[in-house]
Amino acid sequence: MTPISSHTGLRGLAASAVTLGHFTEIFAPRWFPPHTHVAVDFFFLLSGFILAHVYGGTFAQSLRLRDMLCFLVRRLARIYPLHLATLLAILLILRFRMTPEEAGQLLPQLTLTHAWGLSERYVFNAPSWSISVEFGAYLAFPLLAFVLARRGGWLALLALSLAGLALVWPLGAGSLDLHVTGSRHAWLRGVVAFPLGMVLAQLATQAPPAGRAGLAQTLALAGFAAVLVLGAPEALLLAPMALMVWATAQDRGWIARAMATRPMVWLGEISYGMYLIQWVVILVLYNLIPKLGFLPAAALPWVSGALFWAGVLLGATLSARWFEPVFTRWARACRLSRS
Repeated sequence: MTPISSHTGLRGLAASAVTLGHFTEIFAPRWFPPHTHVAVDFFFLLSGFILAHVYGGTFAQSLRLRDMLCFLVRRLARIYPLHLATLLAILLILRFRMTPEEAGQLLPQLTLTHAWGLSERYVFNAPSWSISVEFGAYLAFPLLAFVLARRGGWLALLALSLAGLALVWPLGAGSLDLHVTGSRHAWLRGVVAFPLGMVLAQLATQAPPAGRAGLAQTLALAGFAAVLVLGAPEALLLAPMALMVWATAQDRGWIARAMATRPMVWLGEISYGMYLIQWVVILVLYNLIPKLGFLPAAALPWVSGALFWAGVLLGATLSARWFEPVFTRWARACRLSRS
């Protein structure tokens, strides 16, 4: 499949938003930009789209056990090695000192099941809860793709997405913030966004022509801004995000062109490393900052910010170049019937 460069850039933008939100929330609360956590829902949306785009044909006609196992091998090769590496790095930083609650969370972390309603809070590499939700989506994907390929299948997946929204909405009056809805319900965000992304992939064959793609992207951006300015429930942000994914699917339009530039594509290529490595860098900074007391108070956020972004970007770049490809190349030896 030809990569959708604008989607890669959008993924990089979303990862940057989440990373910025975590850093400012902890080290510079006055600069904290609200709603950055909804970028995770954008990840789920985009993931559903991309997997349906790349692997949907494999499961359109049948659910062969070998294909399902190969698909799972490929996806685990993409997400698990860095998850395990960052988990071990954090355990080393903590010197393997764990509370009984944390020790009880170690096995769910290792099996990527810690966001399946098993815990009220996330320990160790906190952002990895979404990787756990992704893993659950991977397990469901072959069946969802099979259903999507049936007549009216898109309605079934859309109904699943709406059912997830109906369950998560009352938990926080339309908020998607885990601090509001509770960590036990995090998996519902995947139920909402992932199938919706798959439906969008099926609709992408009817994406707007070049002249109208830019207009659709402008409307998506305006819708996003309207929800934020009007203070509407942030779950409504899923609508303009979905429109943006659909409108950029052909790499046409002014936002698609901006997201397909080399710097944005580079951010997208290292986005997974940014997302998981950020917490390692945060813990290192948390131990380092008390030793920077000789700096003026006004300079501390700037210095810590520079160290944070340098650590995250360097670590993510090295991971994307030298670590992650080792496993994905190995996994490609497992051939699917049609991909």
